Amino acid sequence: MQRKLVYGLGGAGKVYFVLAQAPAAGTMVVAVNEDDIAWWQDNLSALGPLFGNIAVYTFPPADRFARLSALQGLSAAPRAILLATPESLALKTLSPESLQRQTINFQAGRSYSLQEILGTLARNGYVREDFVEQEGNFSRRGEILDIWAVGQQSPWRIVFNYDTVESIRRFDVTTQRSEEFTAAAAILPADEAAETFITGYLPAETPLFVDTDISQIPDPDLFNPQIIHTLLNTATAPSMPVFALSSAGRGIFRFFSMSTASFHARVLPR
Repeated sequence: MQRKLVYGLGGAGKVYFVLAQAPAAGTMVVAVNEDDIAWWQDNLSALGPLFGNIAVYTFPPADRFARLSALQGLSAAPRAILLATPESLALKTLSPESLQRQTINFQAGRSYSLQEILGTLARNGYVREDFVEQEGNFSRRGEILDIWAVGQQSPWRIVFNYDTVESIRRFDVTTQRSEEFTAAAAILPADEAAETFITGYLPAETPLFVDTDISQIPDPDLFNPQIIHTLLNTATAPSMPVFALSSAGRGIFRFFSMSTASFHARVLPR
């Protein structure tokens, strides 16, 4: 197993280092404190254009809608950066098979049983309301089905003509006015059964970057890799390369390769 410690990454240096690995790594997982997710998102957004605008998904422990949206993103476009926490990596989530099976795919012009759709939405964790006001809600008025699907910035209005989908449009929840039309809409499940770890959506050798805070230049006696051992034992595949990122070290990048037998170091070119 490849385990490395990288220090001297001050400011947004950690973000830059992760992005610099993207051409070779493809999909990457970054484990951070939950309070730091927004900071990482902002800096990835700012620096991302330098590396090809890689998709960024969040996998926080307290937001299942964000986690489900990340699952869909990884399934559709696996070249991405996944921002998670040690706690969320230890959670089980929907399997890829369940995500695909429970997603409802609407297409204009196709026929569906509206009654069956209503039952499926309820089983998938959506809450029926008189009016859709937030993510995870749906409502029905005659042949109009409003759904605020997981992972969407605004809800869908799906108009039926008997059993046939006549139109699919976004609408504004404040004014209730319909907006742009679309030919299709995917409705992710809103419930998250504990079936598999996130690694079920990742290539076998997806690198894991752990944002760690070490107050001084680490050496074999100072660096405690317990967080890495915990992650590997509970939530990640044993074949994942692991990089611990630290801001300590006077702005000089250093690599430490860790193993049970030895601890080696080399200075990286600037």
